[in-house]
Amino acid sequence: MTLLACVDKKNEAIKRQDQFKTISFATGGCYGKCPFLAIQIDSSLTYKFYGGRYTEKQGFFTAKVTQGFWDSLNIKMEQAKFKQLDTLYNASVDDMSIESYFTYGQIRKPLYGQEMDLPDNIRSVFYWLMDSYKKLQLTKVDTLLFETKIQFGQGPIPPPKIIKFTPPEIVE
Repeated sequence: MTLLACVDKKNEAIKRQDQFKTISFATGGCYGKCPFLAIQIDSSLTYKFYGGRYTEKQGFFTAKVTQGFWDSLNIKMEQAKFKQLDTLYNASVDDMSIESYFTYGQIRKPLYGQEMDLPDNIRSVFYWLMDSYKKLQLTKVDTLLFETKIQFGQGPIPPPKIIKFTPPEIVE
């Protein structure tokens, strides 16, 4: 059996519609060596990065991402069904804290949580995003503004405090 298909060259190059105007993502705070970082990317392909404690690059950086990178991020977020996500995933306190904002259309959707409480599909997108700075040619700058605050040890989910436990004295 032979199957034939026609390809319409005009429709072949239709540019996909971006969902997002801006994606902001930050991590910080856990009982281990979780990175304190922030990444903000917008539809003009501007990439901003802050690397703090436990990151390979420390300080403020900018870069331009490719259209392919931006499209991949949009597709990954669509596949993760970001519109159906809750705003808060915060059942545990001992793993990496995450703060993020997705701006699309006139909507600004926040998402706060602890790493292991997030659904697997969005957690894998966040891991991919966390490593993105390692593959870009970053330019160091003096300072940048970010929508997120958790990377600086502040924000909606504070970094955990280390509690010193002194056992009670047993008197017999």
